[in-house]
Amino acid sequence: MLDKLAVLISRIFNPVFLLLASLIVALMPLEIPLLQKVGWFVASLILGTALPLAVLYIEKKRGNISSWFIFKREERFKVHLFTLISAVLYLAAVYGFGGPKPLLAVSTSYAGLATLMFLSNFIWKISGHTIAATLFVLVLLLFLSIDYWPAVSLVFLVAWSRWHLRAHKLEDLISAVLLTSAITLAILFFFGLASF
Repeated sequence: MLDKLAVLISRIFNPVFLLLASLIVALMPLEIPLLQKVGWFVASLILGTALPLAVLYIEKKRGNISSWFIFKREERFKVHLFTLISAVLYLAAVYGFGGPKPLLAVSTSYAGLATLMFLSNFIWKISGHTIAATLFVLVLLLFLSIDYWPAVSLVFLVAWSRWHLRAHKLEDLISAVLLTSAITLAILFFFGLASF
Protein backbone atom coordinates (compact mmCIF):
# COMPACT_ATOMS: atom_id res chain seq x y z
CA MET A 1 0.00 0.00 0.00
CA LEU A 2 2.76 2.46 0.93
CA ASP A 3 4.69 1.49 -2.20
CA LYS A 4 1.72 2.41 -4.39
CA LEU A 5 1.27 5.69 -2.52
CA ALA A 6 4.96 6.56 -2.92
CA VAL A 7 4.82 5.81 -6.67
CA LEU A 8 1.66 7.91 -7.02
CA ILE A 9 3.24 10.85 -5.19
CA SER A 10 6.38 10.60 -7.33
CA ARG A 11 4.34 10.50 -10.53
CA ILE A 12 2.02 13.37 -9.64
CA PHE A 13 4.70 15.62 -8.17
CA ASN A 14 7.34 14.94 -10.78
CA PRO A 15 10.02 17.54 -11.55
CA VAL A 16 8.47 18.68 -14.84
CA PHE A 17 5.03 19.26 -13.32
CA LEU A 18 6.50 21.11 -10.34
CA LEU A 19 8.73 23.27 -12.53
CA LEU A 20 5.77 24.27 -14.70
CA ALA A 21 3.71 24.91 -11.56
CA SER A 22 6.50 27.17 -10.27
CA LEU A 23 6.44 29.15 -13.49
CA ILE A 24 2.65 29.48 -13.32
CA VAL A 25 2.90 30.76 -9.75
CA ALA A 26 5.53 33.30 -10.85
CA LEU A 27 3.21 34.48 -13.65
CA MET A 28 -0.01 34.66 -11.60
CA PRO A 29 0.48 37.95 -9.76
CA LEU A 30 1.93 39.77 -12.76
CA GLU A 31 -0.13 42.58 -14.21
CA ILE A 32 0.36 41.59 -17.83
CA PRO A 33 -2.25 40.43 -20.37
CA LEU A 34 -3.43 36.84 -20.05
CA LEU A 35 -2.30 36.09 -23.61
CA GLN A 36 1.22 37.13 -22.66
CA LYS A 37 1.14 34.84 -19.62
CA VAL A 38 -0.01 31.96 -21.82
CA GLY A 39 2.78 32.76 -24.26
CA TRP A 40 5.42 32.58 -21.54
CA PHE A 41 3.95 29.32 -20.30
CA VAL A 42 3.95 27.78 -23.79
CA ALA A 43 7.56 28.91 -24.22
CA SER A 44 8.42 27.14 -20.97
CA LEU A 45 6.77 23.97 -22.25
CA ILE A 46 8.66 24.07 -25.52
CA LEU A 47 12.04 25.42 -24.45
CA GLY A 48 12.15 24.38 -20.80
CA THR A 49 10.77 20.85 -20.76
CA ALA A 50 10.26 19.32 -24.23
CA LEU A 51 13.92 18.48 -24.90
CA PRO A 52 14.67 16.64 -21.64
CA LEU A 53 11.35 14.80 -21.86
CA ALA A 54 12.15 13.73 -25.43
CA VAL A 55 15.59 12.52 -24.36
CA LEU A 56 14.06 10.64 -21.42
CA TYR A 57 11.55 8.97 -23.73
CA ILE A 58 14.19 8.04 -26.34
CA GLU A 59 16.64 6.74 -23.75
CA LYS A 60 13.90 4.66 -22.09
CA LYS A 61 12.78 3.27 -25.43
CA ARG A 62 16.37 2.33 -26.34
CA GLY A 63 16.77 0.54 -23.00
CA ASN A 64 19.42 2.95 -21.72
CA ILE A 65 17.19 3.87 -18.78
CA SER A 66 15.69 1.11 -16.67
CA SER A 67 12.91 3.17 -15.05
CA TRP A 68 11.02 6.38 -15.78
CA PHE A 69 12.22 7.52 -12.34
CA ILE A 70 15.87 6.94 -13.37
CA PHE A 71 16.92 5.18 -10.19
CA LYS A 72 20.50 4.57 -11.36
CA ARG A 73 22.87 7.54 -11.24
CA GLU A 74 24.73 6.42 -14.37
CA GLU A 75 21.51 6.61 -16.40
CA ARG A 76 20.80 10.23 -15.49
CA PHE A 77 23.71 11.93 -17.25
CA LYS A 78 22.16 12.50 -20.67
CA VAL A 79 18.76 13.58 -19.33
CA HIS A 80 20.41 16.01 -16.90
CA LEU A 81 22.64 17.39 -19.67
CA PHE A 82 19.61 18.13 -21.85
CA THR A 83 17.74 19.55 -18.85
CA LEU A 84 20.63 21.97 -18.36
CA ILE A 85 20.65 22.87 -22.06
CA SER A 86 16.87 23.46 -21.98
CA ALA A 87 17.11 25.56 -18.83
CA VAL A 88 19.78 27.77 -20.39
CA LEU A 89 17.80 28.10 -23.64
CA TYR A 90 14.69 29.07 -21.72
CA LEU A 91 16.61 31.57 -19.58
CA ALA A 92 18.13 33.08 -22.73
CA ALA A 93 14.66 33.42 -24.27
CA VAL A 94 13.19 35.04 -21.16
CA TYR A 95 16.13 37.41 -20.92
CA GLY A 96 16.31 38.09 -24.66
CA PHE A 97 12.61 38.86 -24.99
CA GLY A 98 12.55 41.06 -21.89
CA GLY A 99 10.58 38.72 -19.67
CA PRO A 100 9.15 40.00 -16.41
CA LYS A 101 11.51 39.98 -13.41
CA PRO A 102 9.73 37.17 -11.49
CA LEU A 103 9.88 34.91 -14.54
CA LEU A 104 13.52 35.84 -15.09
CA ALA A 105 14.26 34.96 -11.46
CA VAL A 106 12.51 31.58 -11.62
CA SER A 107 14.13 30.70 -14.94
CA THR A 108 17.53 31.68 -13.49
CA SER A 109 16.80 29.42 -10.53
CA TYR A 110 15.85 26.63 -12.94
CA ALA A 111 19.16 27.05 -14.79
CA GLY A 112 21.10 27.11 -11.52
CA LEU A 113 19.31 24.03 -10.21
CA ALA A 114 19.75 22.20 -13.54
CA THR A 115 23.47 22.95 -13.25
CA LEU A 116 23.44 21.56 -9.71
CA MET A 117 21.71 18.36 -10.86
CA PHE A 118 24.07 17.88 -13.79
CA LEU A 119 27.27 18.51 -11.81
CA SER A 120 26.17 16.54 -8.77
CA ASN A 121 25.56 13.53 -10.99
CA PHE A 122 29.35 13.04 -11.14
CA ILE A 123 29.52 12.67 -7.34
CA TRP A 124 26.16 11.55 -5.98
CA LYS A 125 22.49 11.23 -6.89
CA ILE A 126 20.64 14.32 -5.70
CA SER A 127 16.84 14.17 -5.86
CA GLY A 128 15.34 16.07 -8.80
CA HIS A 129 11.86 15.49 -7.37
CA THR A 130 12.84 17.10 -4.06
CA ILE A 131 14.65 19.97 -5.82
CA ALA A 132 11.51 20.72 -7.85
CA ALA A 133 9.21 20.47 -4.81
CA THR A 134 11.43 22.83 -2.82
CA LEU A 135 11.57 25.33 -5.70
CA PHE A 136 7.79 25.23 -6.07
CA VAL A 137 7.16 25.83 -2.35
CA LEU A 138 9.66 28.70 -2.19
CA VAL A 139 8.11 30.38 -5.24
CA LEU A 140 4.62 29.87 -3.81
CA LEU A 141 5.55 31.37 -0.44
CA LEU A 142 7.61 34.27 -1.76
CA PHE A 143 5.57 35.24 -4.83
CA LEU A 144 2.03 34.68 -3.60
CA SER A 145 1.82 34.58 0.19
CA ILE A 146 3.45 33.18 3.28
CA ASP A 147 -0.09 32.08 4.15
CA TYR A 148 0.57 29.03 1.97
CA TRP A 149 3.09 27.75 4.55
CA PRO A 150 1.30 24.35 4.85
CA ALA A 151 2.65 23.67 1.33
CA VAL A 152 6.02 23.03 3.00
CA SER A 153 4.60 19.59 3.79
CA LEU A 154 4.76 18.87 0.05
CA VAL A 155 8.57 18.89 0.23
CA PHE A 156 8.49 16.31 3.02
CA LEU A 157 5.88 14.22 1.22
CA VAL A 158 7.87 14.13 -2.02
CA ALA A 159 11.13 13.43 -0.15
CA TRP A 160 9.44 10.61 1.77
CA SER A 161 8.17 9.05 -1.47
CA ARG A 162 11.67 9.10 -3.01
CA TRP A 163 13.19 7.64 0.17
CA HIS A 164 10.47 4.98 0.48
CA LEU A 165 11.01 3.87 -3.12
CA ARG A 166 14.74 3.60 -2.34
CA ALA A 167 15.46 6.07 -5.12
CA HIS A 168 17.53 8.22 -2.75
CA LYS A 169 19.33 8.15 0.54
CA LEU A 170 18.44 10.58 3.28
CA GLU A 171 21.52 12.74 2.55
CA ASP A 172 20.44 13.05 -1.12
CA LEU A 173 17.10 14.45 0.01
CA ILE A 174 18.44 16.76 2.70
CA SER A 175 21.09 18.16 0.36
CA ALA A 176 18.41 18.72 -2.31
CA VAL A 177 16.32 20.83 0.09
CA LEU A 178 19.26 22.79 1.51
CA LEU A 179 21.02 23.46 -1.80
CA THR A 180 17.79 24.34 -3.61
CA SER A 181 16.82 26.72 -0.82
CA ALA A 182 20.24 28.39 -0.82
CA ILE A 183 20.44 28.76 -4.61
CA THR A 184 16.84 29.88 -5.07
CA LEU A 185 16.87 32.35 -2.19
CA ALA A 186 20.19 33.82 -3.35
CA ILE A 187 18.79 34.32 -6.85
CA LEU A 188 15.53 35.79 -5.58
CA PHE A 189 17.44 38.16 -3.27
CA PHE A 190 19.62 39.16 -6.23
CA PHE A 191 16.49 40.08 -8.19
CA GLY A 192 15.01 41.85 -5.15
CA LEU A 193 12.13 39.39 -4.91
CA ALA A 194 12.82 37.65 -1.60
CA SER A 195 11.97 39.72 1.41
CA PHE A 196 10.80 38.44 4.75
